[in-house]
Amino acid sequence: MRVDVGSAESFSALVRQVSDTMIEAHAHAGADFEQIVRALGLPRNLSRNPLYQIWFNDLTHAAPAPSFDGIPAEPVEPGTTGSLFDLGLYLHRDGESGYRLQLVHALDVFDAETARHLLGQVVRLLREAPADPGRAPYGWPLGGDRQPAGPVPRPALTGVAEAFGQAAALHSDRVALSHPGGRITYGELHDRVVARSQALHAAGWSGRAVLLPGDRSPATVVELLAAWHCGCSVALVDAALPARRLLAALAGSGAEAVLTGGAADWPVPVLTGPDLPRPATEPVVLDWGHALCTSGTTGEPSVVFAPREALPEALHWYREAFGTGPDDRFLMLSAPGHDPVLRDVLVPLTSGASLHLPAAGTEPGALVELLAEQRITAVHATPGLAQLLASAAQGAGGRLDRLRHVVLSGALLTDPVARELRRVAPDAEIHHGYGSTETPQLSSWLRWRDPAGDPVRRRRDRAGVPLAAHSPWRELLVEGAGVGQLGEILVRGRGLAIGTSPVQEPSPFGPDPYGEPGVTVYRTGDLGRYTPDGLIEFVGRRDRQVSVGGHRLEPAEIEAALRAHAAVAQCAVVVSGTEITAFVAAPGADPGLGEELRHELGTVLPAWAVPGRIAVMDELPLDRNGKVDVRAAAAALALAALREQLGEGSAVRDEGLGSPDPLDAATNFFDAGLTSLSLLRLRERLRARGLAVEVVDLFRFPNPRTLARHLRGGGDARPPGIAPPAAVRHAAPAREAGAALTGTATARRAVRRRMNDQKRNTQR
Repeated sequence: MRVDVGSAESFSALVRQVSDTMIEAHAHAGADFEQIVRALGLPRNLSRNPLYQIWFNDLTHAAPAPSFDGIPAEPVEPGTTGSLFDLGLYLHRDGESGYRLQLVHALDVFDAETARHLLGQVVRLLREAPADPGRAPYGWPLGGDRQPAGPVPRPALTGVAEAFGQAAALHSDRVALSHPGGRITYGELHDRVVARSQALHAAGWSGRAVLLPGDRSPATVVELLAAWHCGCSVALVDAALPARRLLAALAGSGAEAVLTGGAADWPVPVLTGPDLPRPATEPVVLDWGHALCTSGTTGEPSVVFAPREALPEALHWYREAFGTGPDDRFLMLSAPGHDPVLRDVLVPLTSGASLHLPAAGTEPGALVELLAEQRITAVHATPGLAQLLASAAQGAGGRLDRLRHVVLSGALLTDPVARELRRVAPDAEIHHGYGSTETPQLSSWLRWRDPAGDPVRRRRDRAGVPLAAHSPWRELLVEGAGVGQLGEILVRGRGLAIGTSPVQEPSPFGPDPYGEPGVTVYRTGDLGRYTPDGLIEFVGRRDRQVSVGGHRLEPAEIEAALRAHAAVAQCAVVVSGTEITAFVAAPGADPGLGEELRHELGTVLPAWAVPGRIAVMDELPLDRNGKVDVRAAAAALALAALREQLGEGSAVRDEGLGSPDPLDAATNFFDAGLTSLSLLRLRERLRARGLAVEVVDLFRFPNPRTLARHLRGGGDARPPGIAPPAAVRHAAPAREAGAALTGTATARRAVRRRMNDQKRNTQR
């Protein structure tokens, strides 16, 4: 029986809903378990129930009689020999003492502490719900009286420009910047910064808002430090962005001038050359120190404004946590205009350390060589880039022995990625960081330790490394949640962003609910849950926002840009990993519309946000709510690809969607946007066309080419060099469970893990 808890308006309504569902289910009491499994086409596996993994059993009707023909009776419960399911909740009745709950759990899924918390939450809900039956059950707060830790007192802070000046005075002859064109000492860099600052000040630009289109060059570092040195507020953007997006960033930031030229035709003064133009208006007081752009939902970038004190305090706690000093060497890996670039640049240059600026477009293999040649000790990167670097190092047979610490953020870190990095950088401390543009720099960081001895964490290898809930100046809260309960992650602390342009409604920023001065709260939109040891597991997003290569992306921004084209009647965008697919309805469109749209998107979006595939159809399928059904659209592409592979004479046809361009024959169905539910739909459509396909076939042969080969009777259609899926760890080894895991069941479980990974794709 399925019950939609989320739609229940009250606890009373939920009770009625469960009652009605149970009554209706009695009409189908004759359907046995085997019949249901066969009807759903589910693979069988003696080690796991194919239908459900959470079980509630009401045993109160089985209460024993107090005596047998005058002989007193006492119930004796048999010992628990194992868990039938991941979770089993049993309700007993103990005579006059009332009801008793028993929770039995699989040890490799839930540890004892988590199970204890879960049982306590069930008891709490049963106690509280009768007192407030009109309250909605979804999101019922089960966090108890969890008290926030609160930030430590604010330390004495030194401004960014002043901290750089102090480092330059102490380390004048040391190398501050190295780059393909040479080296710059602290003394030389400081002289350039001061000279540029004085020129800006003399022209009247002190205290003004300016835009800096930056790149990986010494000039960008000089401009950034000089602007802060003379009191400017700086909006930093990537100079490689399309001109229209640069102009949108200028308008959103309210900048009065541009520090460097670039490709755009700027409507404001450009502050280059010996004779700088002067401002045309009187200055206004600005309450922000820097601004960065993120993806918006309207087709335009969202500009995020951070207070002046955000960076000084972030740098202070970073140096305290990681012990950064003059002997460290950093490599700038982050893109200009991306929040991590500020710690790439500012941490070393306020610590007396050295920063190396690689040439634009440097490939992972060349970056590995730079890491070794430049004796880099510290790196900030996304987990995806770290994996590329580790793979490149392993492929070249090299090691990164000088790396001392690596901070990975921008996406969810998994244990396999951390292990791969550890193999090539055995002496590096690996930290999992959490932060966003709205929470400048890192809000928390957790040192990674291999959970090889923890069966629960081992099972969740691909689910992601947890997040630390605290740092000296901020904390992460899962709103109203108890251990294991899903909730929105809030960041509470100092130095959070003070607003965005355009203004978000409702605003994610708010005052501190505990009333601590100088502390604010930001609602991230991320979903997570507490672990028993006080960490936070990242689960996904409450909206459509995703992460692509460490960049935040709102699919709605791509959709808005697509709808601006006259030929596009409707569109939808789906993201899987780093693959972006756009489905476009354009009746009677020219065959070249897809490439035309891709070119148009390239003029308004960052290169990483342009869809790799644009599928043009006559119309897009709709679900019962009238919204675009992207899974059905993806299924149509899969059908078209399968038809192409089987030949035009095959029974595979598609109606109602025009003639969509087929998928590439090697594209995985899941990468194209299909899920388990849409695979069921695809199976039914194939069966209706005379092809005998089981759901498990779509898991075992997950692209058009291998599925077509299977349907033609080609046997095991795995691509050459791809081994059969490995067995998946479960409650007991397959040998002890009494039966080996079948290849089909293993494939299905592997795909289920992959789908869970896709749902968790949006940590920033």
